[in-house]
Amino acid sequence: MLVLIFLIIFGGVAVAHWRIEMVSQQMRQQLLSQVEMVSLNLNFRLFQELSFTPQDLENPSFQRLHNQMAAYAQTFEHRSIYTMVIRSGKILFGPDSLKSGDFLARDPGAVYKNPPEAVRQLFELPSKKLVIGPYHSERGNFVSAYAPILQPQSERVLVIVAMDMEARQWHQKLQQKLWTPLLFSVGLIALILGEIICSRNAAAGEILSSLTKGKL
Repeated sequence: MLVLIFLIIFGGVAVAHWRIEMVSQQMRQQLLSQVEMVSLNLNFRLFQELSFTPQDLENPSFQRLHNQMAAYAQTFEHRSIYTMVIRSGKILFGPDSLKSGDFLARDPGAVYKNPPEAVRQLFELPSKKLVIGPYHSERGNFVSAYAPILQPQSERVLVIVAMDMEARQWHQKLQQKLWTPLLFSVGLIALILGEIICSRNAAAGEILSSLTKGKL
């Protein structure tokens, strides 16, 4: 009986691990598809009108891009969509979806001081899409997806569009998927133990009844 219970527990843990891997891949693919959709729908010409300095805040092209990304962030229920360029070897932030005063918001032209190495490589050819994380950076703990906006004629990377999911939210979603197989295993064990207890009680009752009849 202990072997059966062990097998049920082991099976529940194995299924939970499999579900986490499966759901993690699904969430990564969804995040990547969403950021790619954003990158395909932002007008590259608007970025060419930016200086990637604080002065962009007054630029109508910047404001238009910000409004578009804010709308996408609301649609996809992600707080942070932002853009980056590379200038003189430094990664600079551009338009984003964040409201003024949000602690994650960065002024245009702010330097991304310690980006993951994978982010820096996104500006190299051939262009690529990528999901990384959970990882820690100066901005916090995230799972992030990236997609490029290319210059039409040269196919060089003009801008990188990024979409963040906070690591806390990521783990919460995974944990929600984890509980289903574990609770099923616990319920199955409880059912088996209940059947054992009922069977033993019935057997004990029969023995007691037999002993009582024997005395009579």
